[in-house]
Amino acid sequence: MSRRKKKSNEAVSKREATIARRKWKQQNEFLEHMHRNPNITWASRQIGVDRTTIYRWISEDKDFEKMLGQAMKEGVSVMNDMMESLLIKNAKDGKLGAIMFWLRNRHPAYIPIKLLEKLNESLRDNPNTDLTQEQTDELKRVLSLFKGREHAK
Repeated sequence: MSRRKKKSNEAVSKREATIARRKWKQQNEFLEHMHRNPNITWASRQIGVDRTTIYRWISEDKDFEKMLGQAMKEGVSVMNDMMESLLIKNAKDGKLGAIMFWLRNRHPAYIPIKLLEKLNESLRDNPNTDLTQEQTDELKRVLSLFKGREHAK
């Protein structure tokens, strides 16, 4: 191998290593942001990377995809806690629209009554489901708790 070609291969190898280090650093920074706020566009902007790059990383790297899933789960939990705290703080001020939207769509403790009613209808229409009697009784109990909410608004 000629001396010139050997130097060229070393340069390519060095460049690839630099790119790999930068990618690893960006991915870790991105995941840290996702732990606090599970929004891909927001987190990608924080690290100066286009979100399409994030989606490419997800499709190319199953380990990154797994870590992102965990980071998003933790980020959703953080946001749920924050929204619930804001709900309690702002309940008297009537600033509930955005907070309730988040909770109804992301927090299992705030499942809208319409979803529970759909589930109840499904059970009524399909009595041969795999739910145990205990699960069916619990669902009916929970539904009865939410019945009054519909009219309280």
